[in-house]
Amino acid sequence: MKKKLLAIVMALAMIFTLMPSNYALAAGNSANSLVATSKTGKSAAKSKTVSTEKALKAALKSKKYKSIIISTKKKVKFTIPKGKYTTKTLTVNAPKSDVKNYGKFKSITVKSIAKKTWEEHANGNSIKLTCAAGRVVLSKDKKLKQLIIDRRDMNLDLVVTGDVDEIIVDSTSKVNIKVTGSVGKITVNKRTEVNITGSSDSQIPIEVNAGADGTAFATTVPVNITASANTELTANAGAEGSTVKINDASSKVEVANNSASPVSVTRTDGTKTAIENGKNDIVSGEEVKVPAETPVSAPAVSRPVSQPAITPIEPPQPVTVPESTLQPSTSESNSGSSSSTGGSASASTGGSSTNEPSHDLSRYIRQFSYQPQITAGVFGTPLKSVDEIMKELPAYISQKASDGTTVTFPVTKWNNTDNYNTDSPVGNYSFTADLGTPTPDCIVEDGAKAVVKVCVLAKGSIAVNTYNDNLKNIEKVGEERLGNYLIFKIKNNNAEDVDISGSIKYYKNGNLQNNQGYLDIGSAIIKAGEETEISSNISGIDYDSYTMEVSVGQAANAISMSDISVSTKEETSEYGKILAIEITNNSGMYIGNGDYIITYTNNGVPVHYAISSFRNIPSGETKRYTSDADIRKWNDETRKYEQVMYDAVKVTIMKVSSISAAEGEKENQFIINSYNDSLKNIEKVSEEKLGNYQVFKIKNNNAEDVDISGSIKYYKNGNLQNIQGYLDIGSAIIKAGEETEISSNISGIDYDSYTMEVSVGQAANAISMSDISVSTKEETSEYGKILAIEITNNSGMYIGNGDYIITYTNNGVPVHYAISSFGNIPSGETKRYTSDADIRKRNDETKSYESVTYDSVEVYIMNLSSVSE
Repeated sequence: MKKKLLAIVMALAMIFTLMPSNYALAAGNSANSLVATSKTGKSAAKSKTVSTEKALKAALKSKKYKSIIISTKKKVKFTIPKGKYTTKTLTVNAPKSDVKNYGKFKSITVKSIAKKTWEEHANGNSIKLTCAAGRVVLSKDKKLKQLIIDRRDMNLDLVVTGDVDEIIVDSTSKVNIKVTGSVGKITVNKRTEVNITGSSDSQIPIEVNAGADGTAFATTVPVNITASANTELTANAGAEGSTVKINDASSKVEVANNSASPVSVTRTDGTKTAIENGKNDIVSGEEVKVPAETPVSAPAVSRPVSQPAITPIEPPQPVTVPESTLQPSTSESNSGSSSSTGGSASASTGGSSTNEPSHDLSRYIRQFSYQPQITAGVFGTPLKSVDEIMKELPAYISQKASDGTTVTFPVTKWNNTDNYNTDSPVGNYSFTADLGTPTPDCIVEDGAKAVVKVCVLAKGSIAVNTYNDNLKNIEKVGEERLGNYLIFKIKNNNAEDVDISGSIKYYKNGNLQNNQGYLDIGSAIIKAGEETEISSNISGIDYDSYTMEVSVGQAANAISMSDISVSTKEETSEYGKILAIEITNNSGMYIGNGDYIITYTNNGVPVHYAISSFRNIPSGETKRYTSDADIRKWNDETRKYEQVMYDAVKVTIMKVSSISAAEGEKENQFIINSYNDSLKNIEKVSEEKLGNYQVFKIKNNNAEDVDISGSIKYYKNGNLQNIQGYLDIGSAIIKAGEETEISSNISGIDYDSYTMEVSVGQAANAISMSDISVSTKEETSEYGKILAIEITNNSGMYIGNGDYIITYTNNGVPVHYAISSFGNIPSGETKRYTSDADIRKRNDETKSYESVTYDSVEVYIMNLSSVSE
């Protein structure tokens, strides 16, 4: 026996010695399993990547390829010929290509494809979709074994004219199914919005599994839903005969029935509820029994009391509700209710739906919006304590949900996530909210957190505010004082283009020096990896430190500074020497506006600076700007302007932004800047010149309240007229759908056009203009006539500040205007303002002020904002 075993071993050794080097034993298999290897020891190629139809057909015919990958960024039409490729897998990564498939594969995975292009003409395939969007058409008389949807946020259109055995949803998606063939089964494992249209002779079986809370169906085809998670069904005309079975006692189903027959809902204990036509009911998985009498020892359950949207001093406290007071009905009825869906599944079926679900089971929040940052102070000076920070943090967080509803969460606790303290170094520190029960009901997806950043600033530091952590890599790489201007060089270290707007505070010995608080330093669009300059006019400001804040958002159509060329030439005009500046736009976009600063030097020493603006330069064109003012400077001794003596000049381009050509052709431009695209629906509905003021009526067409701040540039024959560049036109909080006025003082400005930029952000505690009432009364004082103005705050909030403009008319003709401010009016109170100056105007001939003769007066409220008491 030993001799036989030895002989076998020797024989095997001889076989391995003679075996070619490209064979080896397969790991984990029997000794008879061999796999081919290359000379380097790696598996021989079994995969083939193709980018043309010719190469695809060759790979299909080859027996050596077990995996075929279609990969191209070009627009190609692929037709896969009929055939049995059941030993091959097919992967498609072709975002611009169309595919018609007639072949049977081992499996098919679609990673990307043109949005409306997959046609399936084969029998028995299983297709897995991991693309962001797509359209699959199953041809008549063909059968698809399985369609798997496995990409978060996929938008899929599925046209079923043949038969599909099973549709499986493994990721949160939106799926539109048009059925004229048959669907064997739909299995939902993650929250999904499904619209089903078309026709079917029988119910479509649907399983909603645990983990798919918030799934919503809208259908014109009868369905049979088995729900193990909270589910919403809108049954429209054509869905007669639909039924629902709840498999989990803790789950609920909401049915909005617009079909002609009742929808039957079966609970876990076998009891049934019929939701009639026109009704909208929420049914629990377990029937709530009404006790014959309330036992004394009945346990209590806690229900948090619904809270108003106004921020209270203390967080909400739950109250105890006896069990006997729970709603005794077997369903939580919202019969006949109707609400706006704002893009939910039930809104897009195109059927004759008149009864919409409440969305209390399907409403969700994926992420919380950026919350306003809190500044803790400047490093090296006393910082706010944690207790002080806690007092500034909001007691409520509000957020728009998937259906457009504003959901309010009480904050039960703020967590000092990054361990901020009064010794913390420069940086941003997160405070994360623990949230209570929302009003109304809402699903908060995993990972969604409400966070407030607390910022410790450095002297001369730049604090970055952004809704997107991927846009935070903004760096101040240099600063330089040029005359009355402080120039900051800002670099965008992000991977994408950004839109920035900045403001600055100047301090001396820790005291704020610019009286208006934040001093605007304009805005700019910066390409990824590039730099730009932004400037601050520091004329008259004595300071030893500053803090700068920059708000950052995503940007489209950024222009590279290298795409702008500048040339200068000294010329002579009837007024003396002038500097002609030519700016050429070499980019492929339309330059909306920008600034430039001119530095004049003599023997290498800067002797003068001037700043100006340019705008409206189409792609490939050059514009010429001339000004004798740029080449002169003021002599304080002689009280005259004198020509600048220089031997070199440098022009630095700053703050360039692009716009559409259509907007650029307008005489007056209105530009919206916002970190959030959903807040950009701001409209300038009118403008009016009232004496020395230009008053703009601004409307908020967004679905939520906004905080706006505006600035304006005035031009005459293309030249900037307001010397300081951007002229501030104030800020205001505007409720959704309402209007407000903002104003600009145009005294001494001769112009023929303007460019206005408005920055928009989310707002809390907006006050409606209709909640402010104004009365006027003429009175007599020791100084003569005065106008008394009473402003009453009828809102539920505290008015922080606002402006009002008074228009005096006589015989229907405006004769005088005056503007003033008001503030600090608690809810329900009235404040009185009087001024004899408002009722007088200057007579240029007599050089004195005279009383205004008028027969009526009108007061406009503008620039309104609210604060906490």
